[in-house]
Amino acid sequence: MAWLFFFGALFSLPMLIHGLGPFFWDARLAGNWHYHFSQQFWQGELYPRWLSGMNEGLGSPVFFYYPPLPYWITSLLGPLVPKDPVGWRALGISAFLGLSLSGLGCYLWLRELTAKIPALVAGILFMLMPYHLAKDLYHHGVFAEFWAFAWVPFTLYFVDQVFHGQRISVLGLAASYAALIMTHLPTTLIFSPFLIGYVALRWHLAKSGRPMLVTLAGMVLGVGLSAIYLIPAMTMQKYITMEEIRKYHYASSFFFGDFDFKTLNLGGEYKEWLLGLVLATLAGGLSFAFIAQGTATSPKPQIHFWAGAMLGAFFMMLPVSDFVWRLFPVLQVIQFPWRFNTVLCTGAAALMAFGLHALKRPLGLKNLILLQIGYAAVLAWLYFNVAQVLRLHIVPTYDASSASPDTADAPEYRSRDLKISRGEVAQKMGDSTLELSSIVNGTGKTALVRPREIQLNVTAQENCILLLRQFHFAGWTAFVNGQPVITKPSQLDGLIEAIIPPGNHAVSVELLPLWPEKAGRVASGFSFVAFAALSLWFWKIRRLSPKDVKLVPEKVPNQTETGS
Repeated sequence: MAWLFFFGALFSLPMLIHGLGPFFWDARLAGNWHYHFSQQFWQGELYPRWLSGMNEGLGSPVFFYYPPLPYWITSLLGPLVPKDPVGWRALGISAFLGLSLSGLGCYLWLRELTAKIPALVAGILFMLMPYHLAKDLYHHGVFAEFWAFAWVPFTLYFVDQVFHGQRISVLGLAASYAALIMTHLPTTLIFSPFLIGYVALRWHLAKSGRPMLVTLAGMVLGVGLSAIYLIPAMTMQKYITMEEIRKYHYASSFFFGDFDFKTLNLGGEYKEWLLGLVLATLAGGLSFAFIAQGTATSPKPQIHFWAGAMLGAFFMMLPVSDFVWRLFPVLQVIQFPWRFNTVLCTGAAALMAFGLHALKRPLGLKNLILLQIGYAAVLAWLYFNVAQVLRLHIVPTYDASSASPDTADAPEYRSRDLKISRGEVAQKMGDSTLELSSIVNGTGKTALVRPREIQLNVTAQENCILLLRQFHFAGWTAFVNGQPVITKPSQLDGLIEAIIPPGNHAVSVELLPLWPEKAGRVASGFSFVAFAALSLWFWKIRRLSPKDVKLVPEKVPNQTETGS
């Protein structure tokens, strides 16, 4: 197991030295969100949803919609990293942790299906796969999708454990599935059908319906645990311009076809590079699938399932799959068909473990050829990863210890009340260090500012207009001497505006939780209680009758039989 963390450190060494780095839009967003999320977290707000410092201090509702788990983890790492004012180094350490956990989860999952050495090699290769490492980490810095790889193999591991008779593993499944949801929703949407398919495969092999029901119950519990995030994210999209996501039309990202499918082309240098990653991963996984298939003791249902999953994932990246994307419009929020690489990489890791486990000496000509194809694929992975590191990360063009915090936000989190660009509003309202409010026909002074609460003292000779330097969002409510007054978005600017009556007033403007936020808290609270009650129950069962939770692993050929 220590080897996995060693290779995790080796593969992420530039990140450990220099930090994540603002090379691309996704990485800059991750840095911006982490900086403001972490600031509010360490000021006592356990779940920052409204980031008041984003958009030049005009605020953003980003974490009403974006999964918080990677940013919670990274925020906890912050105090351990000196001279890191923005958090780039903390993000780099977090990337090392996510990469190592992905390898660990892959190893734990596959060691129950193969011998330890093939499982260990597969775990290392899972970390090395170029979509996971070169694309998500070193090329784009797609922080949440990168972290999602950490939870995918853990869900599969706990599914297997449930079917092995380890009933307590339903808790691990619930926790890992909740972690996946609270890390990256597109990956959850892509992977969940394959996870359910894997559960069906295990049910078919076990010939017992009870473990399948327990497994599905674990997934439902995982959804409940994540409800504190999921319910607001799914039900409050009408308040922002989430349709901006669809501007990156999925069809324009298919391989071997342009937007209207009138021509057959690779689509430019970037898509050619991505296609190279995909084909190298396919070649690595399928070559070892053929090696494993030729052995009588190989787990053929597993081999067929993961080979089919790899081919299905590749199919979803091609123009011929367009009818599926149209038939299930929810898929279109994924934006980029190449995100199915999560399934591709998972399947490749499983098949390589099966193939390594099945190798026998002396090697026949067929296996020798297939093995060389697999080796060539891994060398291609090394090339893609090393080339990306050499291009950007060996001598970075930034200094993580002196980088300035940024406030840029993604366009899909723009309030619908905002009718002009956020940059124009910021320019009109002036520097973010100036007074937080302006008052027409009166005077006032800001007394207390928290991310979701602003208190002022206002003196007015007549009805006055209070304009706050924060974007309006559903839930912002003003209280004058404890009595609520209506707030509305200012015209064009979309800022918080309220009418204050004449007199001297203590005014409080608060972002109150709406029903989705309250419902999410209640659902997650009940789920956590259920989780704790099940934990206590399993603990009592383990004390009274350990055999009831005894693991019964699948029979795996021993090392002398396989020669691995």
